[in-house]
Amino acid sequence: MCRCGHQLFHTYAIPNFKSKTEMKIKVSDMVIGTGGYGNVKHAFWLDKSKCVALKVVDYENLSTDSSKEAADNEISVLQYISKASKKKRHYIIELYGSQKNEHILYIAMELGGISLFDYFEIKDRELLDNGEIQFNATGEFILSEEREELLTTIFKCAAKGLEQFHKFGIHLDVKGINFVIPRQHNMSEPLTMCKLIDFNSSIITKKKYKNFKKLYWNSCLNGTRDF
Repeated sequence: MCRCGHQLFHTYAIPNFKSKTEMKIKVSDMVIGTGGYGNVKHAFWLDKSKCVALKVVDYENLSTDSSKEAADNEISVLQYISKASKKKRHYIIELYGSQKNEHILYIAMELGGISLFDYFEIKDRELLDNGEIQFNATGEFILSEEREELLTTIFKCAAKGLEQFHKFGIHLDVKGINFVIPRQHNMSEPLTMCKLIDFNSSIITKKKYKNFKKLYWNSCLNGTRDF
């Protein structure tokens, strides 16, 4: 059982990105994220005694070559960014290690909290329950000072991550669920930071990707919006 109380099952040996030594990762059945390229599970890094996120991509479930390339692209982007100093990427989720075989790709990453979209939903509901959100005669929201402050906080947090990432490349799939708040964040305190995640469609502008156009158009076709 991990520190969060989740039952752990399968154990994987995944090469650490920096040290190249094997990380022993024990995985729970708890899915904390889903997407077009795979699922993210709550896991535990045994050697460090810390909870992590493990993204599992089954290539057999990806129907096209472009989907497989997009899944592999996330590793390339994260590895490139991870070479920078922490102060240049502390608003971007951290890569710990990865392993790829013929059928499965594993990516061990820093474990974040809830998504920025979920944070907005929770805090917006609190404002509504407290009577701090009102409606006009046609049933539309009136932008109160409290709601304006909430939205400003969210946009500032997202902007920090994007500003940092734009020094490396372009994300190409910006939406509320692709930011996570810190796990230790106290929901009664103001939010001051979040981290950018999900780099399947992203490009690094300082590198020459042969499949640049393919990734770009794939992101244009598959990208979605939450805000």
